[in-house]
Amino acid sequence: MAQTKPFVIALEEHYADPAVQALAKAGGAPPLVSTMYARLGARLNDLGELRLKEMDAAGIDIQVISHAPSVIQQLEAASAIDLATATNNRLHQAVLTHPARFAGFAALPTPDPKAAADELERCVTKLGFKGAMIHGRTQGAYHDHPRFHPIFERAVALDVPIYIHPGQPHEAMAAAYYDDYLKDFPALANAAWGYTIDTASQILRTAMRFWVKVPVLSQQITVAEPRASTAGRCRTRALRRAILCVAIASASVTVGASPSGTLATMMPMANSMLAQNGMLRA
Repeated sequence: MAQTKPFVIALEEHYADPAVQALAKAGGAPPLVSTMYARLGARLNDLGELRLKEMDAAGIDIQVISHAPSVIQQLEAASAIDLATATNNRLHQAVLTHPARFAGFAALPTPDPKAAADELERCVTKLGFKGAMIHGRTQGAYHDHPRFHPIFERAVALDVPIYIHPGQPHEAMAAAYYDDYLKDFPALANAAWGYTIDTASQILRTAMRFWVKVPVLSQQITVAEPRASTAGRCRTRALRRAILCVAIASASVTVGASPSGTLATMMPMANSMLAQNGMLRA
């Protein structure tokens, strides 16, 4: 019997917005955060025929497109808001051009968490985006900090995921772990090792924040959960979503495989593992 091709939705599919790249370059940074993207060039900039051709070749039916790691999360708040809004609007136009093949994850102006939550809501309710992607830290801060909680609470209210993508690890950690090898092995700073350090640190800090510092929300104290505040329940569910996304992203980075193929394989596995441990409960 002939096998039917599975319907493939790829979740970690980057692009590069020209305005974001231009701002980074004007500030003295490379067009993208890491030189690992330089060789991708026109492929990252393309949201049309080239991308569709490569999707067809790879057997991908839909891409949920997100911006590559960028300066948006590192800008002062007002500039981050303006740039994220304009960037999301341009991605929306690309999705409208190919609605059967493209969907979007929002870029969020995380330096202002309330504005980031509002932008997430706008992108989901007005532009039809499927969620958002956050890269690494924001101005040196990890996103487990309470000031970022409005973003996750809004995601739960909207019932959409926040995809926690790797970023560059903390400078002190990088200096201790591999700085003396970077000249010969530059990929250590990103997908070869640095990204794995960052995702592990992000999820460990998030787990400790919710399970240790907010014990009433601990999965071990299930009887107390119904008495938790609405915001508390939102944060608990948001954490489960974050764990799922980080687990998948980390797996993709660690094995060094194509995100499209790896994510399609890892999603059922990660979902099953978390469900078995009671971490995907409502």
